[in-house]
Amino acid sequence: MIIDGHVHVDSLRNSGNQADPKKLMNALNQCGLAGAVILSQHPTLHEMNGVCTSAADRLNNLTSWTQDQETLYPFFFINPLDEDAPEQVKNALKAGVDGFKVICNTHYPGDSRAMKIYQ
Repeated sequence: MIIDGHVHVDSLRNSGNQADPKKLMNALNQCGLAGAVILSQHPTLHEMNGVCTSAADRLNNLTSWTQDQETLYPFFFINPLDEDAPEQVKNALKAGVDGFKVICNTHYPGDSRAMKIYQ
């Protein structure tokens, strides 16, 4: 099985598409792909176009793109230094997220505060 390992929800949204997992799967299949890892919008730390999106809204948006599709794998983008990072992880796991994306641009990967979230 071949999948795309890095599809941003933002790029899907910016193309004018409403969340349509079936349409996304059709487009992937036409390219010879069986599925994709779908990455949520950036955490509030990474303000996009002056707009910060709440963790709950980002999670809802992510799952709307992956619902009922076995080969669309939702990954939630978190900043492990956010005060509510433990709650974000808990909520994401409850929602069926398969993994997490972290960019260490505010901390070292081994930062003790981040390590608590990684565990």
